[in-house]
Amino acid sequence: KIDRPPATGVLAAIKSADFMTHAATGCASGFMMNAVVSVATIVYKDIFGLSVTQVGFIFLGLPFLLMVVATVIVPNLVKHYLGMQKTITLATCVVVVAAALLSVPQIGYSSVYTFSVFIAILIMMQTAQHQPNQVRVKLISGYYTTNGSGIVTGASRIFWALGQGLAPLICLALYASVATWLPWLLISII
Repeated sequence: KIDRPPATGVLAAIKSADFMTHAATGCASGFMMNAVVSVATIVYKDIFGLSVTQVGFIFLGLPFLLMVVATVIVPNLVKHYLGMQKTITLATCVVVVAAALLSVPQIGYSSVYTFSVFIAILIMMQTAQHQPNQVRVKLISGYYTTNGSGIVTGASRIFWALGQGLAPLICLALYASVATWLPWLLISII
């Protein structure tokens, strides 16, 4: 058993504007991640007629792409060029434009290759949003709490999970019952 003093300042951290913006970004980023993966999977099969195996191979390459983004591109953007908040903002702006373009079927669904480039961009930008945002929660908990980092980080994960859980339900319902392009428009708005 580790003896530690009790956590203090946790409520102040969670009620702070810093945490609220962090939580909103986390929820939106989680939403976008699962929305992109779930809707893209259906689009590959439904619009482009790809087999399950072909869709699997498309997604198989993403971890390698994300490894480069997460270990090289994002850390360099944050450390040497933009800083944490501007990296999140830049990634969000790219998401808005890419998702809005995907919502125009003549552009987003023009070919499987064009669609795949948009999906790769969205997934890379989700990493560029999420990774610095996870550093923010540590800074927030360090500023407001003593020994409360784990509690504040856990609270932030709830918002991330909320976005992840809601995304497939909302986006696939919109895709199936309203229009195939509507989930992309929703992603660009969120």
